[in-house]
Amino acid sequence: MAGIPRRTWIAVAVYVALLATLATSLYDPFETGEDDSWVIVVMLVGAHLAVGIAIARAWALLLPVVAAVVGFFASGGEALSWLIIVFELPVAAVLTAIGWLIGRSLGPRAGFAAAPVFVLAALPTAAAAVETFERSREPHVPRAVQRQLPLDVSLGNLCPGAETPGPLRRDIEHRAEVLLRELDRHPDWLVTYTYYYADSPDSERRDITVRELAEEELRDLKANPDCRLRLRGRLERALGA
Repeated sequence: MAGIPRRTWIAVAVYVALLATLATSLYDPFETGEDDSWVIVVMLVGAHLAVGIAIARAWALLLPVVAAVVGFFASGGEALSWLIIVFELPVAAVLTAIGWLIGRSLGPRAGFAAAPVFVLAALPTAAAAVETFERSREPHVPRAVQRQLPLDVSLGNLCPGAETPGPLRRDIEHRAEVLLRELDRHPDWLVTYTYYYADSPDSERRDITVRELAEEELRDLKANPDCRLRLRGRLERALGA
């Protein structure tokens, strides 16, 4: 469209590209094991601020609305999808409005101010891409060993009150020892882990590292403050926590 500055088209393209990465598995490494999903928040905050600064027009507020609607339908319109509309959209709109006001105050310099903010927003995406590439080069744990790891049963079943039968408890304790051994030998090797969600009947299979598996199991143990303190301590030391 005539009259629209080139910086506006570039800003919208970068904004769309950054948000489109959320529909991929790129950020999975930050959401498994020790949760580092805050980096996604950094990307979203930076993207909305930057696009508001670069466009410096009121119509920039349409972008988070369109993004929220697309995200809502892309996620299936389930109960959790409403969080996008109820919580994420207002925050994104406020951030874009702040960027718009900053852009208006800067005038012709708005494009120069938006560039470093876009760079900041892109850093988590670049880090996720590097992590995904490095992970793709790691081998999988052999199947015979993987069958001995706590992949289909949590170490949390060893906690008081779990009422785990004796044979299963001994099996889980053996799996814990195998996990500690593999964590020492091959912390970056991959295993296939299934995530089950309390608010959804669906499950999700992901390739995660042995270290991330240990972090998941440590989180389950920490959910009960009195649960297997010695085992918990061994896992923490092995993880350097």
